[in-house]
Amino acid sequence: MNGGVRKRGSTWSYYFDLGKVDSKRKKKEEGGFRTKKEAEAVLAKALNEYNTAGQVFTPSEITVSD
Repeated sequence: MNGGVRKRGSTWSYYFDLGKVDSKRKKKEEGGFRTKKEAEAVLAKALNEYNTAGQVFTPSEITVSD
């Protein structure tokens, strides 16, 4: 999944696609960052959270009492 950053007025914002819902493309966009680096850092974090959401936890052999 790719995203990008862009300058809107005097601030920077990031965006990325969430996929299609009801045959319409949905995007996540957030702005208000002072620098391009800030927007890129938050974009990386948001993409990581989006890509790892819903992953199944595999339990280990250790129990709570151990």
